[in-house]
Amino acid sequence: MKDIPDARLLFPAVGIWVGCASAQLFYGAPATFLLIATLAIALIFLFTKKSYVLQLFCISIFLGGLISGIHEAALHRDLFRSYTNSNIGVVGVVTSDPQLSKSKIRGDFRTAQSATLYLRTKEVNGQAVRVPILISTTNNVANLIPGTKVAFYGKVSDYRLTNASAFIFAKSEVKILSRSNSISQLTFQMRSALRDAVQGLPPAAMGLIPGIVIGDRTFQSVELTTNMRATGLTHLTAVSGANLAIVAALVLALCRRIGVRGRTLWLIVALALAFFILLVRPSPSVLRAAVMTTVALAARASGNRSAALPSLGVAIGLLLIINPFLATDPGFALSVSATAGLLLLAPKIERFLMRYFSKRLELLAQTLAIPIAATVFSLPIVVAISGQLSLVSVFANLIVAPVIAPITIIGFFMSLISIPLPQISHLLGVVVSPFAMWIAGVANFCADLPFSTLRWSKGWMGVITLLILAIAIRIIFLILRSFTFLKLPMILILILIIIFSTTKFGWPPKNWLMAVCDVGQGDGIVLSLGSNSAIVIDVGPDPTLIDNCLHELKVKNIELLILTHFHADHVEGLPGLLKGRTVKQVWMTTEPTPADEFTRVKNWLGGIPSAQIYRGATFKSPAISFEVIWPDLKPILESPANNASISIVGSIHGHSFFSPGDLELASQEKVLERLTGKVEILKVAHHGSKLQNQKLVEKLSPKLCLISVGVDNPYGHPAPVTLRLLSHNCGAIARTDRSGTLAVIDKPLRVVSTRKSIWR
Repeated sequence: MKDIPDARLLFPAVGIWVGCASAQLFYGAPATFLLIATLAIALIFLFTKKSYVLQLFCISIFLGGLISGIHEAALHRDLFRSYTNSNIGVVGVVTSDPQLSKSKIRGDFRTAQSATLYLRTKEVNGQAVRVPILISTTNNVANLIPGTKVAFYGKVSDYRLTNASAFIFAKSEVKILSRSNSISQLTFQMRSALRDAVQGLPPAAMGLIPGIVIGDRTFQSVELTTNMRATGLTHLTAVSGANLAIVAALVLALCRRIGVRGRTLWLIVALALAFFILLVRPSPSVLRAAVMTTVALAARASGNRSAALPSLGVAIGLLLIINPFLATDPGFALSVSATAGLLLLAPKIERFLMRYFSKRLELLAQTLAIPIAATVFSLPIVVAISGQLSLVSVFANLIVAPVIAPITIIGFFMSLISIPLPQISHLLGVVVSPFAMWIAGVANFCADLPFSTLRWSKGWMGVITLLILAIAIRIIFLILRSFTFLKLPMILILILIIIFSTTKFGWPPKNWLMAVCDVGQGDGIVLSLGSNSAIVIDVGPDPTLIDNCLHELKVKNIELLILTHFHADHVEGLPGLLKGRTVKQVWMTTEPTPADEFTRVKNWLGGIPSAQIYRGATFKSPAISFEVIWPDLKPILESPANNASISIVGSIHGHSFFSPGDLELASQEKVLERLTGKVEILKVAHHGSKLQNQKLVEKLSPKLCLISVGVDNPYGHPAPVTLRLLSHNCGAIARTDRSGTLAVIDKPLRVVSTRKSIWR
């Protein structure tokens, strides 16, 4: 008879989890009703002597809600509610590493770089208060170490966070009152030294080695992060039980090598893991793995080797009692679900595979079972959080699995010697770099596959539809047991559905004239010159989006790049355009504001020939010709950047067009005087804002009106009044927020778009 996993401790642990999560998600009357109801059900079962498991589960739900309520009361939210939008003085102790956030595009401008970190307060306005808070600051706080005592003045922005009493913007300098303890300083120095040790390595290795070893993603590029998320590899740079297991195995092997045995051996392993946890920082997944490993080590030291599932139950329950706010933490949920998959499903998958594998392939069966089980169990959480389903995650995890242990082990040694022997640490980084580059290559390759990611609904609806689909597939295959001859055709049909649903057939359309890239809230216009060449007008706010668009359009050579003005939503995508493409020349507006964006653009362009363009400049080629009709020599003082947008009118493959950048009313009035008649294609000014000159639109009377605008943007673009104006004067209106990337084709002249599907 096969051993049945001992899951008794999982029931109260899951009950506590449900109770904690309910108290936080359904705050107030609904949560109170739920908790009272579960207690009542438990009492009914208790007095009627029914299911012991259900009694325990219901009581655990009630206790979880009670624990969450006690912790909630201890946050003193009423105090911070009274200080909302007021400045307060805070003295506290840092409890997390600063999380640096890069500048973001907010409309026309780029925000300043900031950092967030958690503190436990000592005093608030001179009053003794001990609560966790989250602060945001533009100060340089990169060197603040957990345990450092600080003081600052700030503005209370929010008091309704799930895991902190308040969110505070620091208005003053964050002053250091006292330093952290020596162990915290040592781990901080080791983390810094490891970052120094990977300097000079290939970019992929710089980003991945610290990420895999200590969870530090400082050097990881946005592109690599995006591709790892799409292929289910993000967990590699989130330190978890796998890292602790590798370190524990390494310490065990070394201790046994030198003759350490018995309980002393397990004590040394526990101390090594404790130091490793301080080094990598106690994230939710690390805490879960740490508690589970501690229980498992205690069980092994006492001779009980079947404690994996009970250890998971203890880890869940203990951590939620200490910090019930983990109940709604995605990282904690992913960690627990993946671990449960390894413990409950992986053995079954392995046994199933061994029906078809020979004994010599047992290791392969184990290797396949691990990523499949972890992926299946964590799938509902991933879908609920991201709204997408990776179809390549099992494959990607499988082929990177062999290099994880070498990176972790060698990287651990790198961190140990990076302070006293930095050169040797760097050499070890050189040795392990190919492994890191292999992971990056797999992520990039799999992310580029047309069927890599499936779009899905977020939240509970996504989870429910996923479960319904899984049940339906299971029922189909149960039915097919009686019709064996139909199994192969059904599998082939599923494969064909995936292929035909994921491939963008006919994109880009043949002989396309012009494209409006879906770059979010910004502009990215492409005029086709044929033979993989084009003219590009603006590059949007996101390098990845413009790069993807140009890649799909097969544009490799850019004859002319026009930057209509220097607002962030038109120029911040420039690094993406420059990636692997040649640019012959650049035209820029005469108004070099905002100054910081102008400087960034000049730095990105380097030695590419560029010139400031005024009214009267022309471009001519066999396919495209146009004239610049704005800006004028005399600037407009109102909204100078928008009103200095380069505006062109001309012909593309025999069809007239007008592209006005972000011109506003003052400059549109001037441009109206210079336009001689109608055009067939109009790129609507300023993302369809309400600032449209009615006479200008009526005079142009275009057949096609194209609006480049972001989904759910905070500016209300395109404005209802603009849509009404266009509906009366345009033959057809197309928007990137509704249809994705737009392409203009002729015979007849019309707009087609990237096919809307559930596939990425």
